[in-house]
Amino acid sequence: MVTAKAPKPPASSDLARAPVAASLDRRSFLKLSATAALAVSAASTVTMSGCSPTDRALIGDYEPLALTAREFAVLSAYCACVVPSTAGAPTAAETAIARRIDKELTFHEDSALLDDVKGALFLIEHLTFASGYFGRFSRLPAAAQEAYLAAMSRSDLSFKRDPVNGLRFMTLFFYYTDERTWSQIGYGGPPAKRKLPEATNVVEKA
Repeated sequence: MVTAKAPKPPASSDLARAPVAASLDRRSFLKLSATAALAVSAASTVTMSGCSPTDRALIGDYEPLALTAREFAVLSAYCACVVPSTAGAPTAAETAIARRIDKELTFHEDSALLDDVKGALFLIEHLTFASGYFGRFSRLPAAAQEAYLAAMSRSDLSFKRDPVNGLRFMTLFFYYTDERTWSQIGYGGPPAKRKLPEATNVVEKA
């Protein structure tokens, strides 16, 4: 698990917004030069397509909406690694974070956010080879994944640091909008309970 500060719990109005993370469009986190961005996009198109048996084991029977199957498999592995391992707290799979992010990205297909997420997933998956590991991120043991992400998050190089930290923000944002996590951070919920409109990006929990 990569240690990260939990974001502020959402206000009740945030839970009802559709899409939930409307402000994410303004959070371009993958700051690459035009040439580098083009190279990452081209490489991602080639290497992040398809779906191997290992990918399928990570994503189950879910069919991604905005991401490719391989991208979704990497995102699933990333979320499982980043979400705090706390007794009594729901897991990344139980809160369906990867599915919720994938659904959210369908609202941002014309923005930089989708390209940023795809680029970040590509870099996280393949920069392992430049970091002393002999395998892609999603294929590493859990302890190696944690060590790799921790080192990337502290790197002086933005193309290593930004993908990890940008995706961490998204992952924890969606994790802590699940009310089952609130007790872990001392949040008692909205001061007055009221019926809220159903959010359009709600995904049935795994």
